[in-house]
Amino acid sequence: MSRQQIPTQAPAPSLSRRRFNLCMALAAAGLAGPAASRAQDAARRPPIRLVVPFAAGGTTDVLARLLAEELRAVLGQSVLVENKGGAGGNIGAAEVARAAGDGATLMMATPGPLAVNQYLYPKPGYNAEKDFAAINNVAFVANVLMASSHSGIRSLRELIARAQAEPGRITYGSAGVGSTSHLAGELLKAAAGIDLTHVPYKGVAPAMNDLLGGQIDLMFDNLPTALAHIQSGKVTALGVSSPAPATALPDVPAIASRLPGYEIESWFGIVGPASLPAREVARLADAIGQALQRPALRQRIEALGARVDGAGSQAYAAFIASEQRKFKQLIASANIRME
Repeated sequence: MSRQQIPTQAPAPSLSRRRFNLCMALAAAGLAGPAASRAQDAARRPPIRLVVPFAAGGTTDVLARLLAEELRAVLGQSVLVENKGGAGGNIGAAEVARAAGDGATLMMATPGPLAVNQYLYPKPGYNAEKDFAAINNVAFVANVLMASSHSGIRSLRELIARAQAEPGRITYGSAGVGSTSHLAGELLKAAAGIDLTHVPYKGVAPAMNDLLGGQIDLMFDNLPTALAHIQSGKVTALGVSSPAPATALPDVPAIASRLPGYEIESWFGIVGPASLPAREVARLADAIGQALQRPALRQRIEALGARVDGAGSQAYAAFIASEQRKFKQLIASANIRME
């Protein structure tokens, strides 16, 4: 009778070995848990709709798209830019003010909708002081005062002297009544004690065309869109509205060096509806802060002549409130009204 062969079995792991394996598995699960949880949370969230309350192509739109690209990577969540222009930014701002406070609808805010329009329009469709949650400021952009080559004005000192000698004769154009370029001119008049004649246009492009052609003498504009004209020599930069000279124009003085206290910059930040919970504000503010620390994004923003911010929600809320007070007083003292 042949002998049956009995298959050999590996010895059962000892109790201590089983405990060790169990501990290692639990530890691995604990390490993967937070990351997996964040990924699952992001996957469950709807895409973020980032409303730009102006037409495509301007500084607001460009900055919004640069930020959206980095936020997608930081949040693991889709961020879609949507242009909702009209009424100086009021149409897009009113839509965001009415949106649900779930973090799915945000806005790239600027001084117009957040700090100016409420004091210009009788019915803007929202209350800028109550209807928005400040999340984080993205960047500051200096305005630059330019003189037409046809005007013969080559410095701020010369401008002031000529305006004092011929009150009201020098003209300055703007993108429209209540625009930052208009208010920058009114602030200049008040700070220097001079009289300039305001010529409003329907947007920056037609005003710039007339500046280049010599139909107007002066104009304020955001540095990113003005830079090419300055570098080509078609216009003369007299000063920038930031507290210090801009990196992109190091040889152009700050207007404040001649008129202390003069400061009126454009700023671009993210806000949501006032119903946005504090935890969501904190989550989004942190994500924006992380995105702004990424070298690629910082370099692209700075290449536009802008200054990166990202100070956080509390600092941004306090800043917006201070801007609202400043522009409310300026608009009242200059008796600016929509035409």
